[in-house]
Amino acid sequence: MLPVLSFALFAALQVINFQPVNSAPVNTTACNRPGDGTDCPYRPLAKCFKTYTVMSGDTLEKIAKNFGWTSAKDLIPLNTGLDVEGVIYPGNTLCVCEKACRKNAELGTCPKTYTFKAGDECMAVAIKNNQQGPDPTAKLLSLNKRYLGTDINCDNLQVGQQVCVQCTANDTANTGANDCPFTPVPGCTKNHTIVSGDELNKLAVANGLTNGTDLARLNRNLDPELIIYPDNVVCVAGPMVADYVVNATNPKGIKGCLKVYTSVKGDTCESIAIKYDFQGPQPGDKVRSLNEQLNNTIKDCNNLKIGTSVCVDTDGASTKISAGSLTIPAGQANLKGYNLV
Repeated sequence: MLPVLSFALFAALQVINFQPVNSAPVNTTACNRPGDGTDCPYRPLAKCFKTYTVMSGDTLEKIAKNFGWTSAKDLIPLNTGLDVEGVIYPGNTLCVCEKACRKNAELGTCPKTYTFKAGDECMAVAIKNNQQGPDPTAKLLSLNKRYLGTDINCDNLQVGQQVCVQCTANDTANTGANDCPFTPVPGCTKNHTIVSGDELNKLAVANGLTNGTDLARLNRNLDPELIIYPDNVVCVAGPMVADYVVNATNPKGIKGCLKVYTSVKGDTCESIAIKYDFQGPQPGDKVRSLNEQLNNTIKDCNNLKIGTSVCVDTDGASTKISAGSLTIPAGQANLKGYNLV
């Protein structure tokens, strides 16, 4: 077995073989934001109380249990996009905040709560508060686990129980948390409540916009490619947010890039990938592919020129997001009385 070397020693030697660290198999997905594809790193929470640097011989199961968790999947809410089936490497950084500080480890307190009333259902509450996707209820449950540290029993809701129904603006904008609902931008001048038969593209055109992607610029965290539901409320007019992010410290101004790294002597795509928490059997290829999607081609990953700008995170801000038809045929799915749009 090859030794795990420090990055300082790596810089001196310029060549290193990184040892993958096996992780226990638990079902999840690695990338879940539009434009990310499979080339994104996982992201520890921005205000994590305790982080851990992976060492040779670690597994995600072992790390989780060492910090008071039941299994590796408990680390997912603390590390957005973490794939517990994927390879991790010595040098990766994980948020491992113990249960006692989990509630306080999130990005601020819950900005909006809802109090259950008689007759409420989790699905209806989730949709009313702009959750998208195939399972809004699961997102509501995950959101409350992250923010309040509580488990909601949707089969036995308690009248008067308060639940968190919205993420902080910082959480939605910066961490890519996949359980956050979409929210209209500040200063929205016109809202539309989704009804059966609506499509984001048609809704956009009817309000003087080009397509569904424009609506994503009016609604933070709106995914033009995910299912929307009747009772979702979409902003259709107002000040648009930028359709891509340019890192101010990036000399090349890579469109679509949230975080840019400038290479130093000895860097390779693989060493950069591991430093910025990419997973999988060939993390360097993910960095190369991510940059190619942003028209920032890296010619030689094993011999990077000093000063090369390398995008290491887009947070779903890729310029290649495209909006397609979101209409689901009536009757294809029916979730507790809500027909998919």
